[in-house]
Amino acid sequence: MTAALISIHPRHVKNIIDGCKTIELRSRTVRLNEGDTLWIYSTKPTGAIVAVATIDFVFAQNSESIWKNYSDNLCISRSEYLDYCDDRSVMTLIGLKNVRKIQSLLTLEQIRDLDSEFTPPQFYSKITPDKKIYHTLENL
Repeated sequence: MTAALISIHPRHVKNIIDGCKTIELRSRTVRLNEGDTLWIYSTKPTGAIVAVATIDFVFAQNSESIWKNYSDNLCISRSEYLDYCDDRSVMTLIGLKNVRKIQSLLTLEQIRDLDSEFTPPQFYSKITPDKKIYHTLENL
């Protein structure tokens, strides 16, 4: 199994934790698999890893079909969806399950104490055992 870190805006993170948003949408191909662990970094102003989830599925689909079949799981308006898709014909869906809010948030400052070169991923990044953050996350 793989572990990865993904950056998501605080509003969407709240919807994921609340269970309203069960699918994360990405404009590029995601090379993760069912069963992988996904650590969720909430972007500024939060600036912390706040939750963890298990990936239920990952697949690409036509953007119109996504809205038709999964709009209730995205927790965004149609206009927000169209702006995000920005005329891309295919988008990637990441299904989330077993979402767990982390009791002690791991702030950006704490992460940088472990790894001074850390920057929150623009898309997502895999977390491997050779990364300093790996063992800290495993113990949360």
